[in-house]
Amino acid sequence: MGGSFIWTLTSVDVASGWTELRAIWNRGQHASLQGLESIYHSHPFTLLGLDSDNGGAFLNYHVYNWLKEKGIHQTRSRPYFKNDQAYVEQKNYTHVRGLLGYDRLAHQELLPELNELLSLWSLWKNLYCVTMKQESCHREGSKQVRRHSKKKLHARTAITRQRDEDEWLASEGKALQWLWQITHSKNIFTQEPFILITVPLGSKF
Repeated sequence: MGGSFIWTLTSVDVASGWTELRAIWNRGQHASLQGLESIYHSHPFTLLGLDSDNGGAFLNYHVYNWLKEKGIHQTRSRPYFKNDQAYVEQKNYTHVRGLLGYDRLAHQELLPELNELLSLWSLWKNLYCVTMKQESCHREGSKQVRRHSKKKLHARTAITRQRDEDEWLASEGKALQWLWQITHSKNIFTQEPFILITVPLGSKF
């Protein structure tokens, strides 16, 4: 795709479903690393591994050295197997398009406000929006029968997977601040109007 515009970097924790979004300018190595660093500091748990696609945004020495410094194991999906990143792909509509729409955002000056919005949006999704995880799928005649787990919050799943819940809450005291911050959902929607005045690539103010 030609031209310069804003991309969305999406991170999904497979175990808990915790999802973080960040906006980056193009898909350069430095921009991708900055997005990863921001996501790393936002996670309420220790990041042990990173599995990405085969793009140069992740397979480069900048990201490799940073992951090695943090003790994070790096793996990648198989070439030409897009569904290897299904956990991320399924968030394209629910987390990204549902908020930002389908138009290109071609103005770099929107990045700070957009990242603030996406940070709050991620917290809202993780703390207050329940999801169901598919546990099994089998065919009965002509029908596909899928079984799902009970509805859970990503935040509660992340906490219960920790070895010591009290220790987690103590070390991540900001989690309590998140609850206070995100309760006022107007923090998200008062920032949303700036998206409506953006224009596609090639347009002029």
